[in-house]
Amino acid sequence: AWRVLFNKKDYEHNFFVKCSCYFRVPIYGFERAKELAIAYRRRLDAEWDEQQRIWADLHAKREQERAKRRSERAIAASQQVHAEQSIYGTEEPEPLLEAPRSDRTPQ
Repeated sequence: AWRVLFNKKDYEHNFFVKCSCYFRVPIYGFERAKELAIAYRRRLDAEWDEQQRIWADLHAKREQERAKRRSERAIAASQQVHAEQSIYGTEEPEPLLEAPRSDRTPQ
């Protein structure tokens, strides 16, 4: 028999694949069992690579969304700062009553 052992792990995504498959010589014949085992192993490798590409695309999209949210938050924060300045004004308020000066003497 030809055995295909496929054991891949991705701890980041909590994704584990363990496959053990036998292609028996009495059923398929020696050459055909060998061809099937090689083809199945290649298929499993191709599917694993496809899954890796999908995860990479998802990570890229997630990072773009994070960057977009960060920039939106930065813009909102800068607008908030400007809004606070516009509410209170940028100039120093004029006092309603004059403070007594030391150079003045009471008459």
